[in-house]
Amino acid sequence: MSLGLYPQTQPTEWSCSHACVAMLLGRPVEEVITELGSDGGLTPLELMNVLTLYGINWTPLAEPARLWKGWQIATVPSLNLRAGLHSILIHWDGRHRSVLDPSPKIRYKTDGTDLEGWCSVILVEPLKA
Repeated sequence: MSLGLYPQTQPTEWSCSHACVAMLLGRPVEEVITELGSDGGLTPLELMNVLTLYGINWTPLAEPARLWKGWQIATVPSLNLRAGLHSILIHWDGRHRSVLDPSPKIRYKTDGTDLEGWCSVILVEPLKA
């Protein structure tokens, strides 16, 4: 279930945040990577700067243990890189969560039933939803 967003796959090992931004914009991830000039991993501060650059409204959540209604970018444990982190999009409607995971390898389930937690969450308003 995409809930108005087009699922995309990250083209490189470290471009999961880029793919999440591309899904929020409704643009190909390759364009976002080209415009930013790098496909390297983004820190939370760099990600917030990129969201601002593209005009995406965002709010970092002070209580990341819970989800808020709408879309959020979550930093979660990677299913593919030992001790690594990964960015995914989570949508919460108050009762159900949906996950868009850009990984080209092992992914979290689209219903989020295998998602056990996250270390940071940024509430976002997609430009394309």
